[in-house]
Amino acid sequence: MVYRREHGIPGRNDNQVKIRGYRIELGEIENQLSNYEAVKDVVVSAVGKDIKDRILVAYVAPDPAKAYPVVQLLNLERKGMLTGRQKHNLPNGMTTLCLNPNETDFMYREIFEEQTYIKHNITLEDGPSYSISGPISGYSHYM
Repeated sequence: MVYRREHGIPGRNDNQVKIRGYRIELGEIENQLSNYEAVKDVVVSAVGKDIKDRILVAYVAPDPAKAYPVVQLLNLERKGMLTGRQKHNLPNGMTTLCLNPNETDFMYREIFEEQTYIKHNITLEDGPSYSISGPISGYSHYM
């Protein structure tokens, strides 16, 4: 499909773009991303000033029911409530927000790997969540 742009140069009339010599159908990428149940809506676009510097960018809207933590994180960011906090990946792959990643890693090892609290007969009652706090900061784990 070809159409004439305003200045008379032929262009494409579909969602296909060319990046580094490869023709890419943006709709196919959007379809694959929308197969994830946590994705509510997605748009893929080729971004870049020069055709040689173009990259693919996916704009993804999370499904509030299936990706609740992501939606909450985006809401907190939008409200400016995460200023000064760092996103940090724990050894188990979970992402957390913290002021000091070294302190967070230390507490993770102490609580979950070395199980220091359990060794000293500190127990927690069953429930939906619990918080462990110390003189420096707190640590919450949701069950």
